[in-house]
Amino acid sequence: MIGNAKKIIDWLYDQDKTKEFEIKEYKEKRNKDQNAKYWKLLSQLSLKLRIGVEDLHFQMLRFYSPRYEILVPADKEIRGIDYCEKKSKITKNGNEFNVYHVYTPSHELTTNEFSILLEGLCEECKKQGIETLSPDELRELNSKGGIGMKTKRSKATDISMSVKKKVFERDGGRCVVCGNDYNVMPNAHYIPRSKGGLGIEQNIVTLCTELTENQCHRKYDFGTANERKIIGEKIKEHLKRKYPDWNEEDLVYKKWSD
Repeated sequence: MIGNAKKIIDWLYDQDKTKEFEIKEYKEKRNKDQNAKYWKLLSQLSLKLRIGVEDLHFQMLRFYSPRYEILVPADKEIRGIDYCEKKSKITKNGNEFNVYHVYTPSHELTTNEFSILLEGLCEECKKQGIETLSPDELRELNSKGGIGMKTKRSKATDISMSVKKKVFERDGGRCVVCGNDYNVMPNAHYIPRSKGGLGIEQNIVTLCTELTENQCHRKYDFGTANERKIIGEKIKEHLKRKYPDWNEEDLVYKKWSD
């Protein structure tokens, strides 16, 4: 049974009153084509980087999958969770707990969430020269004018996985604007790619995605002039604190030509 609250309540009134029912929020699942493409590209990238498929999959989930925190008593081991990592230890009400970050496995992601994961994987594959388009997609692109080679400028503005990892750790896995620690990604340019912003640590920050209430990354890209200004100022302050010699002029691609 799938429907809104009123539809479900009306349906329940007609059911056997002696039975018990469990209600869960409906989440649209990603399609089989998305899933097949993800695992095919992940295998190709794994061979290229010489990293195990499962290890690489966990890295992708860390960057692109929604996550949440759980507290586990310090004297207990965490069980039954595939993708998690211990981040810190805290004391609460006199008891010690380990703080774990738990990452949503790919089979539990919604269509939109899985699209973000797949898009992130495609970006990593492109940096390694791995074709991410299917034969049908390639034919369609060729029919519209062909496939251009990446320019030096484009490569310079890309963000590598190693930079994303360093930025994510530098920012403590939180949005540098609002402090969210869920649905965040280390892939936001302070100076945008369209203006030659480089894909280096000094120009990249972690922002929360459009799946959060604040949507800082979306607002920085597509918000009002005032929203972009406020977020830009907060990002600038954050980067200047992290890098004492930080200079905006060093963040822009300066080659004479492509």
